[in-house]
Amino acid sequence: MTVYETAGAGIKDFPITAVVPLPSGRYQTTLRFRLLGPSGQAVPAQFDVLERWWARDQSIRHLKIQFRADVTPYDDRHPNSGSAVYQLTDDGRSASAESPLQVRDESDHIER
Repeated sequence: MTVYETAGAGIKDFPITAVVPLPSGRYQTTLRFRLLGPSGQAVPAQFDVLERWWARDQSIRHLKIQFRADVTPYDDRHPNSGSAVYQLTDDGRSASAESPLQVRDESDHIER
């Protein structure tokens, strides 16, 4: 997936939602998916089943991906500026993102 920035301002942590069609019979869960950023590193992303191949084998038909993108500012003097390529992979390596959120469930309250 290529994310474009055309205003010349660049974007940082811009929320992106993409829907990817998948072939019948290939995936039953989202556990194998990872999203790789322009540098090849895993990017925190959320994967949801949007639709299944109900009449066939109930495998995933459309996968919804939500992530935050960074794109350098567009500059017409530099042909590769203003875009960033993100790659969906199914290599099976889980990419669990660490969260700064800490929750404590006390007997009389929940604290974060």
